Amino acid sequence: MATAQSLLHCRVPAQLSDEAKRYLELAHERSDVFAFDEADRVQIQLDEIFSPSQTLAGPGKDAYLDEVRPLFEQHNRANHGKHLTTSSTVRQWSIAINSAGMLVARLRALLGEHRHVREWLREGYFNEWRLGVQLAVEISRRPPKEAEGAKERPTADRDGERPRWKVDEELFAQWRSVLREWLTNPGGLYEGSDPRVAALSEISARGYDDTSQITQQLVDWLRQDCDVIVADGEPRRRLAIRFQVAMTVALLAKQLDHLTRYSWEVESETGAEGMSSSLVHRPPPEYLPLVPESPMGNLLGFQYREDEHALTDQLGTLSFFRCTGIGRWLLLNLPHLFGDSADEQPRPGVLLLSATSWAGTSPRYDVQVPVAGILCSKAAEAVPVDKRIECFYLPSTSKGPDGRSYERKVSGKLGDQRTTALLDILADFCSAQPGPRGVRPSTLERIRDDVEPGRHRLLLLVGNYQEAKLAHSKLVELRPEWADQIMHMVPDDDRGTHHWDHGSLARSRVSTLASHQDVWILITPMLAIERGHNILNDDHVAALGAALYLVRPHLHPEDLGYHIESMNRWGVEQIRSGMPAAGLPDAPLGERAEMFQRIAHRRWADRLEEPVRYALTGPLERRAMDWTNIPPLNQIAGRMLRGAARARIYFCDGAFAPRSDDSILLGMYRALEEAMSGPHAEIATPLYLPLKHGLHNLLEQYRGDV
Repeated sequence: MATAQSLLHCRVPAQLSDEAKRYLELAHERSDVFAFDEADRVQIQLDEIFSPSQTLAGPGKDAYLDEVRPLFEQHNRANHGKHLTTSSTVRQWSIAINSAGMLVARLRALLGEHRHVREWLREGYFNEWRLGVQLAVEISRRPPKEAEGAKERPTADRDGERPRWKVDEELFAQWRSVLREWLTNPGGLYEGSDPRVAALSEISARGYDDTSQITQQLVDWLRQDCDVIVADGEPRRRLAIRFQVAMTVALLAKQLDHLTRYSWEVESETGAEGMSSSLVHRPPPEYLPLVPESPMGNLLGFQYREDEHALTDQLGTLSFFRCTGIGRWLLLNLPHLFGDSADEQPRPGVLLLSATSWAGTSPRYDVQVPVAGILCSKAAEAVPVDKRIECFYLPSTSKGPDGRSYERKVSGKLGDQRTTALLDILADFCSAQPGPRGVRPSTLERIRDDVEPGRHRLLLLVGNYQEAKLAHSKLVELRPEWADQIMHMVPDDDRGTHHWDHGSLARSRVSTLASHQDVWILITPMLAIERGHNILNDDHVAALGAALYLVRPHLHPEDLGYHIESMNRWGVEQIRSGMPAAGLPDAPLGERAEMFQRIAHRRWADRLEEPVRYALTGPLERRAMDWTNIPPLNQIAGRMLRGAARARIYFCDGAFAPRSDDSILLGMYRALEEAMSGPHAEIATPLYLPLKHGLHNLLEQYRGDV
């Protein structure tokens, strides 16, 4: 019995084996069958293992440079710098680690000095290319051309603060090309003919100078470029500072790439074994030759996050990640992972189990292995298939300044606006309603009373653990008599501190919910409850009677993990089909490799240019997002179907908007409809037909015949 992480990372003790090996290799040698439960989640975990992340700088004590640099310098002092004179690899690594430390200090200085830089970088994941694309967009914005003789001012953005400027696509393409060429080799010798790239490369070569001097040089350069329509003074200086941030990130990425690429070699040559503990997030090096490289190559990316509870003048945490291979390859090719055995012993079989591991074109959940069989529940047949999952749209409404009612939306909002919208929905749902015959029970109480006896419990779904705790506090504040009837989920904590928090339930203990006799509301993040938990009552029937989505499930607009999973899926497809993107199969190997690398980089760059926003995606990408939304929803419903019970799901965020053509409810239904009328109908129908019926009945009320 093991987890995917322990199989990969844990070494077999010397008392059990004379050879140095990890448990995956030992199990491969001695096992007849590998059985993976929740195979789609294992796939996600393996992708994450080969795209590890590490804190680079921040208030904590686990920063990469803060750990590795002192160890390396201490080792050099103890050996009187011997390795610096005998190994060029160690010398270059020493330069890289010092340069990286200086660049991190520069980046943090820019973050500390300029609030707009902090706001810019904390929006999501970033790297030099993504920042370059944003700079190209900013430079190529132009005011709209007013109609001849028109006296109206340009229309305003939704925030009402500035006119809508449109991107000049031709100018954007020019600047994107310039910035791509510059950021590919920042500070390197440029021998081309583009004066913009030449100027930026020259400034980057002095990228270790004082930040104010670099900013002024960029201001002067931007002033001379006629395509840069930015007001002089603070706006131009702001743009120059952003150029400097992109330059610093590009230089830092280059140094970190060198550090992580050669760290094992330096560790081996110097014998500095203590350094390995600082790279605990790296994938085991012996597995790197067994998995294909990431299609877009080994890339570095960054993330800047601020602790909402930190002091206002305290900088946040800067983290970095690196793609080192297609992690899911280990799962998909496990029988052949170590090649054929010399004694012709049969390879172990692999059984992949999950009710949602067939998920259309989802790069996250769909496991790229043909389905061999489907296990069905005889007990479930007692409930008609069109009655197993019932879906309802239940938005909270409020009157606007114009007196008209509108549906409250949580998704799409950030910070205080999101919190306010969420708490307003809760306030509406927990308040007693006036009626012609007196006060009526609240919405939550009416939903509770509608479910079958023994299942009078509601699951309130929010975005994260912080929102769960906040929602709990708000409900208790508004309805103090419910104080002992509400619990919120908290993550498993090895220190056991969750036991001190009244009204909390650890994630691993959620199966005990029914033992809390008075509790009828559990508040939890969507992804914390989706799978693996049997929450049953004394009759061994699902204890949860209904689930309320207070927020719309949606990928984070800047979710780089989803982009990595998409590239990994594409990479597996390419390998299995003979690498069609690399050109003709009889072309020279070098030409095919160059072509594949060029196409993969272009595909990766295109993905980074487009944020993960449902309404802005094309048909193929939107369908992949639909399929990525379906498994968590189906898993949530599964928590309520145990023991031949029925599931009731309420979509309460106005962002679900079933009347809209961009509604994810409609998108998921269309995806299921296509799957059940296509070549995979025999697979999709038994897995998802109850959910399709539930979505159909809901959408029919708001859209007519769907």
